[in-house]
Amino acid sequence: MTTTFHVLCVDDDPSFLDLSAAFLEREDQRIGVVTETNASDALERIESEDNSIDCIVSDYDMPGLDGVEFLETVRREHDGLPFILFTASDKIPGEAISTGVTDYLQKSDNEQYTLLADRIVDAVEQYRNERTNKRAFAALNNIAIDLATCETITGICERSVEASQEILQFDFSVIDIEEDEYLCKMAFSENVPEAHAITMSVEEGIAGKAFRTGESFLIADLSMEADAKPQGPYQSALSIPIGTHGVFQAVAEEPNAFDETDLELAELLVSHTASALDRLEREQQLQRQNERLEKFARIVSHDLRNPLNVLRGDLEYTREDCQSIHLENSLKVLSRMESIVEDTLILVNEGNLVNEMESVYIETIAKNCWRNVATESSSLNVSTSKKIRADPDRLRHIFENLFRNTIEHGGSDVTVRIGGLEDGFYVEDDGKGISIGECRKVFELGYTSSDGSGFGLAIVRQVANAHGWEVRGTDSTDGGARFEFVGVDSRTR
Repeated sequence: MTTTFHVLCVDDDPSFLDLSAAFLEREDQRIGVVTETNASDALERIESEDNSIDCIVSDYDMPGLDGVEFLETVRREHDGLPFILFTASDKIPGEAISTGVTDYLQKSDNEQYTLLADRIVDAVEQYRNERTNKRAFAALNNIAIDLATCETITGICERSVEASQEILQFDFSVIDIEEDEYLCKMAFSENVPEAHAITMSVEEGIAGKAFRTGESFLIADLSMEADAKPQGPYQSALSIPIGTHGVFQAVAEEPNAFDETDLELAELLVSHTASALDRLEREQQLQRQNERLEKFARIVSHDLRNPLNVLRGDLEYTREDCQSIHLENSLKVLSRMESIVEDTLILVNEGNLVNEMESVYIETIAKNCWRNVATESSSLNVSTSKKIRADPDRLRHIFENLFRNTIEHGGSDVTVRIGGLEDGFYVEDDGKGISIGECRKVFELGYTSSDGSGFGLAIVRQVANAHGWEVRGTDSTDGGARFEFVGVDSRTR
């Protein structure tokens, strides 16, 4: 029988070593023993064997390095390697426990070798499983990187099934994606006959149950499951929901083929699959949204701007020959329509976009914006010299829209104050304020309590969010409106 458990026995008594080796190899023919009479030579042996030693069995009382000192040295380079103290002492040293000895066995009669052989096999199998599960976890996390580059649902599913074969050693794997209340086969391993890869309703089978409940199932014996409808000679299975997208399944032709470790590793793989599908779905939705917005922007920019420009020209020309209150009112209405168009284009073309970020002074940007807005007899007071990271052009949209909103709702003689917060800044006024019920509504697109466009504060929120900031409305210290911007980067790099 081929040796599969390589054991290094260390004891300063050569005759005892020979006896131990003979008994261990007789107890379990898978065990192969090499020996050393001191810890120093044993350490050299461990390194020369190029990590092929699976377990160390060592005496405690030895000249030079004793068993605990030997253990401490091994642990510095081989943290999880099984290390069993096999000693005549009837008490295990406390230092051995704290250093992480795997097991402890007292030398007595020859019957102890049966127990020692069992302990060796158990320790090595556990060590190998832990080590395997650890190249598995690392490999599965690397799969997440691969999945992030896949640009189609099919590509994501096929790469996931490949990983289940390569890393988890699953022979039969399949991914179903839900479409119109059916689970449709999107990818399956090459060992699965195509006749077994059929479409099923989400109301059928273990796969349908996993999809509907959002729970994973480890089935040891499919013949004992009333819900199971295996499409082939399969007797055990794993069934794991892929978020709201579908189901991953692995099956085997023998019962009890999967354990809890298989389930844990498969769930990790499926979590990466679900994340990749979520990402692809978001990208596709964003692409569709951008296409609709671009189309809308073209309509607004061309089909509305041009007629408005013609209308303004006609009204201005008519006003030269005729003075009428109706003309003045028409020009005011026209100005409002032009403002709505401009705000709409900002919202569509620029509200979601932040270009190059740079370090800017809040005070400088705010005062420049104040001069660009018709503020009548209102006043601005900036009490912060704070610098923040922002796109200066987009930051101007925030201040100018807030200033216009203040004048529109607070009156022509309102005072606006700008100050710093621990992680941001605020803009407040001493106008009539915001009612409790309006604090959230004021940022909704089209919401207004006057004859404004209802776009100004929506633009403010959208530009703030594009920077990664949060904006909230509340009362100012004087009872007016206050807008706080938090999560703002104040680094000056």
